[in-house]
Amino acid sequence: DLSYGDISDMIISSDYICHYCQKHQAKQACSNCSKVFYCNKVCRSKGTKSHEIFCNSFKEKYTFRLRLKHEDYQPHPSVPNYKGTKSKKDLLNSNFLVKIQAGSEGSPISGAGLADNIEETNVTVYDKSRIVSGTVEHEKLFNLVRQFGKLGSELNFSKRISLFAKIIKKDINNIQLQT
Repeated sequence: DLSYGDISDMIISSDYICHYCQKHQAKQACSNCSKVFYCNKVCRSKGTKSHEIFCNSFKEKYTFRLRLKHEDYQPHPSVPNYKGTKSKKDLLNSNFLVKIQAGSEGSPISGAGLADNIEETNVTVYDKSRIVSGTVEHEKLFNLVRQFGKLGSELNFSKRISLFAKIIKKDINNIQLQT
């Protein structure tokens, strides 16, 4: 279950310090990495040069751009009072959480049975509302999930993690993930 309120609730107050002037309550995030905040356009323009090396390095090492093969998933029947995102429009304008699953055996999404081993490097990606949902072959992301993910249940070997995502080019099958 992806239980969370507004994504801004998850950002701690220290994340709101302006990268340039160090004042608190900075609300404008870097549009490339979303890890650095600025007070206003003046601080952003003055702080961009010093942030550029970190930003480019972060994007290269810790973000994944995925083109999903869309699949329609329904919420698991055991999830009571399921409440999803209201619309695709809600997802287009902000970051949101997705679950990434490596291995499909015993999955409530795939309906597959228990498997002996995992030979493919496909990952399944879905948001709380299942508006963004699908699979993609991605070895690096698959290995990350297998190494750091939580077991799906006691009865299978699939692992899952939750990451921030954003939609690219207003296409729900093109997303960028941040680790």
